[in-house]
Amino acid sequence: MVPPSMEAAVRSIAGLACPACHGALVSAAEGWTCVECGGGFGRENGVPNFIVGDRFPDTAALEVAAYEERANEACARRWYVPTIARLTAGMPRGRVRVASVGCGTGVDVEVLADAGFDAVGFDCGHRNQTWPRRRCADRLLLASGLHAPFRDGWFDVVIMGCVFPHVGAVGDSFQVAPRYHEDRLALAREMARIVRAGGHVLVSSPNRRFAFDLFHRHDPHRRVPRRNPARARFLLSLTDYRALFVEGAGCRGIEALSIVDYWGFVNMDISWRTRLLRRLLRTWFQAVSAVPRLRSGPLAPWLCLDVVR
Repeated sequence: MVPPSMEAAVRSIAGLACPACHGALVSAAEGWTCVECGGGFGRENGVPNFIVGDRFPDTAALEVAAYEERANEACARRWYVPTIARLTAGMPRGRVRVASVGCGTGVDVEVLADAGFDAVGFDCGHRNQTWPRRRCADRLLLASGLHAPFRDGWFDVVIMGCVFPHVGAVGDSFQVAPRYHEDRLALAREMARIVRAGGHVLVSSPNRRFAFDLFHRHDPHRRVPRRNPARARFLLSLTDYRALFVEGAGCRGIEALSIVDYWGFVNMDISWRTRLLRRLLRTWFQAVSAVPRLRSGPLAPWLCLDVVR
């Protein structure tokens, strides 16, 4: 059964607009219609569906979703909440509008809403199977980052956890399509569109300059890091993100932030060996983060970037 909170989703989300042309939407019993282009949008199992284009072909495996819920909750509590609070200091939390793009299981939206932020999330994959158990189910939408269903400049902060590498990729693979750069540039411009002037886009993903991709594996059941060739374009570097957001989307600047506490290593409490490895990884992340110029260099396996609109 669909929770009533999901059926009433749009009534509690302000700033919605047509994902195709950004025109005003009129709601009806069966969904929504754009008053400008005439486009129609409905629901999927009670969830507002504003997806334009293809749906991301990610896995919906329950064990994967369970791990992501634990990991994303730890990340949201320990990294996103304090980081957003610092970047929006002086604004009442209830007035800080935050969008989680590619929100997956939606647990980060739940944590941000619990912390007092006006948070919403949208995703175009299949992790929405977990949304009915979210307390913030009425703040979650099916939509693509390439066609965000919100007005221009609506948000103060947009967060994007490992979204860009999968844009322009062939399916859910590590191979990029011929138009990968154009697709990523379109995403950067769309994120710049929905963030107000002076607002922030917090982008995170593995670092292309690091020799291994510790966060995507060829075999999800083996703990073997994926080798990351220097010329491969699945991952991005700070230089790549600067070209997209500053040079391509007209944002004011970009800065590499500390990666301490972004990863909670929640699946590394199995044995004394994994607990030791977790301690070593945390020490490594602290050392890299302590020196600003190292945060985006070849010693940094992960990037956390603040793009200022």
